[in-house]
Amino acid sequence: MVDSIRFVGAESQLPQWLQAEFASQLDTSASHLLGATVAQRRVSLTVGNINIRRNALGEVIFENSLHRFYHSHNGGLFGRRDIEAAIHLLSDTLGFDVSACELRRVDIGLNVVYSTPKEVQSLLRAVTDYKGKPFTRWERGNAITSARRDLTHFSVKFYDKRYELVRKRLADIPSTLRVELTSNRPARTRQLGACTVSDLCSLQFLTAAGTSLVNSISACGFSEPLDWSQLSPDEMEAVALVSNAEVFAAYKANRANKDRCSRRRKLAEQARQKAALLGIKSQLLTKVQEAIQQVVE
Repeated sequence: MVDSIRFVGAESQLPQWLQAEFASQLDTSASHLLGATVAQRRVSLTVGNINIRRNALGEVIFENSLHRFYHSHNGGLFGRRDIEAAIHLLSDTLGFDVSACELRRVDIGLNVVYSTPKEVQSLLRAVTDYKGKPFTRWERGNAITSARRDLTHFSVKFYDKRYELVRKRLADIPSTLRVELTSNRPARTRQLGACTVSDLCSLQFLTAAGTSLVNSISACGFSEPLDWSQLSPDEMEAVALVSNAEVFAAYKANRANKDRCSRRRKLAEQARQKAALLGIKSQLLTKVQEAIQQVVE
């Protein structure tokens, strides 16, 4: 479930080769014109896919996908043992132990395998909103490549992983939906119980990350064919109200309805799950929970 990470290493921890690389990139001739702060900001390099830079505060920042660093792509399973091995490999590659470094960002990503590409496409077409806020879709030809909802503090993204990996000419890729939660806020990382790089392979963090992923998917709306005969008049009314964004916005704007909005939305969601003919959302949640179990084992 670990994808892109960002962590900070003290300059005193860095091996000599890395310190020498930073020193060689400093443009001392421009420092008197631009100021030391601007000159520092320009110092950066890449090791594998890991980007390393020194910011204006003199901190050394390491970031990018740990999954890609270990597997060269972020398809397939990236379990707890893989995460631990990737941290060891990164430490060996950089020349110092990164496990105790302060973690400032972690993106949660999970690959969910389906039987056919059509099932993945059906889900990408069906996802409509996150707590009433609509998803944006990207298309290539007749295929939906991804659906994304950007919120104030984090983003939710679904995309066709097989489509991406086949374009990179990787063979034997199963039909895969990838779900990602991304955030630049260190506080969100702390909430998941991850303070250092070593925490990424802890059972506590992976369990919390899995719960966050399930909760986010549960908060998403999906457009599925419904068996209306299964619903009561009140449930049908709630579904109709919530499904029309303009009408629901007008409903919320009426102060008398303010306290009823969350109840109507909750009732509509329960009604959709009850009457869904295809069960796209419930199948996804089942597959996600199974994949999470594989990651934490």
